[in-house]
Amino acid sequence: MTGAASKQWLLAYNQISHAAVLSLVGLMLAWLVVVACRDPAPEGPNAIPLQRRLWLGMRQHPVVTALFATYTLAMLHGTSWFYPEFPDLYQGIINSPLIDNFQLQERFIAETMQRNSFRFFPLAHQDLHALSWFTPYVKVWMLVSAAQLITIVVLSTQIVQTLAGPPERPGLLLLMALMFLFVPATGWGFFQLIYCERLLTFLLAGYAYFFLSYQRTGRRRHGALTLAFGLVAVFVKDIAVLLIVTPALLRWLTVAETRRWRSVETGLIALLPLVGVAYGILSFVPSVIAEATPFSSDGQWTVEADWRLLTLVGFSAFRLEAIIRRRQRSTLLDGLNLASILYALALWASVGYPYASFWTLPVQLVTVMDLGFIWCRGIAPHLGRRWGAATVTGVGAASSLLLLGLEHRAPDSFIDRVTRIKTTQSRWEQTFTTMTDLVRQTRERGEAVNVIFMRSYFNQHTLQSLKADRLIEYHRQRETFKVVEGRHKGKAYQPQSGDFLLIIDKRQRQDLGQSGEAFEEIARHGNSKRGGRIFRHR
Repeated sequence: MTGAASKQWLLAYNQISHAAVLSLVGLMLAWLVVVACRDPAPEGPNAIPLQRRLWLGMRQHPVVTALFATYTLAMLHGTSWFYPEFPDLYQGIINSPLIDNFQLQERFIAETMQRNSFRFFPLAHQDLHALSWFTPYVKVWMLVSAAQLITIVVLSTQIVQTLAGPPERPGLLLLMALMFLFVPATGWGFFQLIYCERLLTFLLAGYAYFFLSYQRTGRRRHGALTLAFGLVAVFVKDIAVLLIVTPALLRWLTVAETRRWRSVETGLIALLPLVGVAYGILSFVPSVIAEATPFSSDGQWTVEADWRLLTLVGFSAFRLEAIIRRRQRSTLLDGLNLASILYALALWASVGYPYASFWTLPVQLVTVMDLGFIWCRGIAPHLGRRWGAATVTGVGAASSLLLLGLEHRAPDSFIDRVTRIKTTQSRWEQTFTTMTDLVRQTRERGEAVNVIFMRSYFNQHTLQSLKADRLIEYHRQRETFKVVEGRHKGKAYQPQSGDFLLIIDKRQRQDLGQSGEAFEEIARHGNSKRGGRIFRHR
């Protein structure tokens, strides 16, 4: 079979296998939603509508509401499509017929379902795919991302409050909001839209909330929603199955009545072989056929631990010792702790564990839940015996701010990460706008407009909107120039006087070798490696 025929066969296999497996997953998900809807929440005489509960919550927590609003504005400020790895995905939406709301975007599908590098995340980014059917505006997508983040904080706070038991501890929501919103991993994962850990963390919070609700009430509605959140989560990232199965397995081992074929715990544990079969069909087989090499990272088997990871491990060990001595019973939090430690180990073995990376978002969430539990059980009760609720809340907020201040002294703090994201985004947009203006001015003078680029986050699809006479790609390995859009498409090209060289992100003029010496810089936005630059052939 020829190379072209082999690629076509592999593409067909990817399309058919993913359509079959994900259709079955969709049917399972639809069935779970139907089960949940058939068991509605009982409406007593004092039942409060959702919108009323939200309004009461905002009035009860004005400081946290203001914090959420300010944080959301910060996420929205300056947001555009100039993110790493994002331009090519976004251009597929802009260049498609926007009135066809439910048109499948091939680039979103190819990004996750046709990689063939032994990776497994078919549903990663698909929340953005669904959003693209309704609006092309990235700021709206970011607003949805902010809503996901706020939901994560609120649900995790309710989980901790339920596990800690009454009475309600003052300052818990503010403490957990501060400790999760301003961790570097959160800034990296939520101020950018492209990383699947954002969606995974949201699904983990929903899964944990409904699993705890099911453990307390035994209602089919909560059990079905637990399975629904878990089912989607295990297809978002290859090692996400550890986060979903581990808490269920621990409960199955420690609570005898859960060892039934039709229990929710058994259903969650069954996700492990389901993911194994799906991985074999969707990823392993096509990767072997493609003779691909597994995805690797320079940081594999390295760890950059912070005090949060040490807290997670230490608190888990303390809880384990109490459970072994039968002073405590295992809870959902113990299952989440074990799951997050296994998840961290899986990261360490595959890409490394850099604490500030978006990779660690699920681990960071569980750690914040531990901190909230310690506050509820170990600190707030002692403070409450001496002072009122307002003072206890102030102490919690001040302690959180002190810890965040110490974290800010680290090399890759939350502020550093967010500033870098916003600055890079602004510089890339300025460079693109400048290039657009130069193309227009050159065309108005009646001169040919040829733009040379090197493939990176920006490629021929992304740069089509420049409306140049020719888009020329420089292939760094072959050291050749080729026209990829415009006049004489597909033919070799030799740079000539007046040609533009556009470098928006991570490439350098030196990558062109001796050919780069003929280009003179005419515009620059920023001095960093990822600052945008424009050159012109002498």
